[in-house]
Amino acid sequence: MYKRYKDVSLILKIVIGIIVGAVLGVMVPSWSFIDVLGKLFVGALKAIAPLLVFLLIMSAISKYRSGAKNHFGTVIVLYLSATLFSSIAAVAVSYLFPIKLVLPGAMKIAESAPKDLGTVVTSLLTNAVANPISALVEGNYLAILFWSLLIGSGLRLTSAVTKKVVTELADTVSAVAQMSFSS
Repeated sequence: MYKRYKDVSLILKIVIGIIVGAVLGVMVPSWSFIDVLGKLFVGALKAIAPLLVFLLIMSAISKYRSGAKNHFGTVIVLYLSATLFSSIAAVAVSYLFPIKLVLPGAMKIAESAPKDLGTVVTSLLTNAVANPISALVEGNYLAILFWSLLIGSGLRLTSAVTKKVVTELADTVSAVAQMSFSS
């Protein structure tokens, strides 16, 4: 039984954990210790995910060879399709289940909303080139992706030993993530 559990992917374990937590939260809300487990789970996920994403992307890009068979196109198409589908689903659900929500101070926030596309693009670009260390600490995934792509591209020019060190570091953090969510 334990071996079978160990063979399940990390993503499936996370999905199962979320489902079990939601069901227990609805069925037995008096079990307050479930809340602590949920906070530990989410805290661990928020802590390890930025570093894991950074190292895995950096490692993958550093090992990329021109002309080699890869799945970058497939990944990009899947990402864009999933983003489009989730956006459409969110809008559809918001129309199916409309909620009237009045927030105090919402006018102050609305006043600071971007006025044009240039402001949005400037904000995105500024976020992308944020300090990579602060991006890891704050979970700024746009900057994490930007810097991991750049550093990974730079690592393509290094020796095989350096690439191996980066790959082993990514594997180590991945193993820590697996241990964190497997127990």
